[in-house]
Amino acid sequence: MRIDMRTMRCATALFLALVLGACAHVNHLRDAQQTFSETSALENQSRSGGGTVPSSVQAGYSSVVLSLQKLEQDGDSEKRLKADNLWGNVQMLKALAYWRMGNYDKARAARSQVGSSLPPGSRDHALSMALDGFIKNDEAFAKLQQPTGDLDEIAKLVLSADDDLNRASKTLPGAHALNSYLALNGLGAMSNLSVACAQLSTGGDFSKANCFSNRGGPCRVKAWEDKLKALGVADAEVKAVVGKLSTTCPAATPAPGQ
Repeated sequence: MRIDMRTMRCATALFLALVLGACAHVNHLRDAQQTFSETSALENQSRSGGGTVPSSVQAGYSSVVLSLQKLEQDGDSEKRLKADNLWGNVQMLKALAYWRMGNYDKARAARSQVGSSLPPGSRDHALSMALDGFIKNDEAFAKLQQPTGDLDEIAKLVLSADDDLNRASKTLPGAHALNSYLALNGLGAMSNLSVACAQLSTGGDFSKANCFSNRGGPCRVKAWEDKLKALGVADAEVKAVVGKLSTTCPAATPAPGQ
């Protein structure tokens, strides 16, 4: 089973709900979150059905960015959001919207404004750590669609992405729902590596037969598989997600992050 990162990343909307009060600046943020969630759901539905993503998806994410920029331009709202410890959430939501628009530089720039405003162990703090991994996965997937791809370049991207996702996951409590999403993205990275090995490997130690295993793919897949099972995901569902990716990890070889 090929794990399509374009579809998997749509699950981000599941993790954007905040319990917020009724102040105007907070309502503005809540409305932006709602728009993001609705846009993500539409994108997910379109991609899952194999159809063309409607232009309203890009427009929806653009609307989120514009809405948040208005908050930033309102000095009073900015002060109130910072006082309520929500400024980092504003920047992270904007970063996610830019990511989904494919504007990776602006996504990283918005994330850089988060600073230390998000408490370690929180969902948005983990998302801020995982953002580079999300982007690298998308970049690797895009390179796989090109007529001539570079195996080493793609492998470097996906292995680095997997490391980013592992680091983000470690900041969360084990049963946190976001861990499931990070695991799916990690498996997506490994799927990209597997496809790159099948399509681009030419010989030597990284021949098609050894390319995936020699780059540590099976151990990384096994680590994410174990995480999904620990989260209570049914075995049949885990197998459906992992698909044909190898999980034969030598016992003496520690999984990434272990």
